[in-house]
Amino acid sequence: MNQPKLDRITRDPNVLDGLPTIRDTGITVSEVVKALMNGKTADEVLAEHPQLESEDVTQALVFATDSLLELAAVSCSESRTFTTSIAGFSELLLKTWGTNDFPDDERKEFIGIIGENIQKVKRIFDLLLRWGFINYRQVPNVHGAQIFSLKSVIEAASTQSTKPHDQFSLQITGDLPDVRDYGDLHFALLSLLTSDEDYPLKPATAITTEPKEGYLQMQIYREYRNHSSPNVYPHQIIWQYGSLNIAAHIIRQHGSELKIHTTESGVIFEFELPIWCETHV
Repeated sequence: MNQPKLDRITRDPNVLDGLPTIRDTGITVSEVVKALMNGKTADEVLAEHPQLESEDVTQALVFATDSLLELAAVSCSESRTFTTSIAGFSELLLKTWGTNDFPDDERKEFIGIIGENIQKVKRIFDLLLRWGFINYRQVPNVHGAQIFSLKSVIEAASTQSTKPHDQFSLQITGDLPDVRDYGDLHFALLSLLTSDEDYPLKPATAITTEPKEGYLQMQIYREYRNHSSPNVYPHQIIWQYGSLNIAAHIIRQHGSELKIHTTESGVIFEFELPIWCETHV
């Protein structure tokens, strides 16, 4: 089967931080796909963006679909690895049950590994379910926003890391006002602040905030684990790791884009969140 052409989708790390865009229009793939998901027809999207053509919309949908399939394929591959490990250790324990082939400390270690892998599989399926829920529900009503404490999610992040070398130490520059949560903001910020053990990024070490006309501009800095860049475009960091992919969608639902700036030593996540104001209640 011939692969569909995607020659109209461009990615340049110097343009919109590497987000996939349509030709040289400055319109991102996510803008087009989100408009279609919110009920607009292709003709309505083209009318709003005269610089686009029908083939642009088609390729944007194909690209988004391919990205989702890639996420699903990676998730399935990871799940297979973990379930194979679970099956192998479980079979070994069953075969040696009631014998003295393994001392109790090794048996406990095997059971611990099985438990860890079960949690990893659960995390993968939770991510896929959350991704589907976020992408196929209607956009939340702005009048239904809830008050959200940034301080509370930072406190939660400080207790989430379980790896000894991932001690959570965060330097905060600027204020942490309450913001508006249109849904799933706690998950998004935890994903941006902390690390799964398979990520190439350590937990966040610095947050910088600055209020701007009703929005809070935030920057979260995280260092590479191996002190060197993985040599990928910034947007690829989102697509390669499920929870960051979902976090980007949640941030988008709050009226902003998750921008990623890579440095020699780490990554900066930049986005905006609407500040809570009693007039919005």
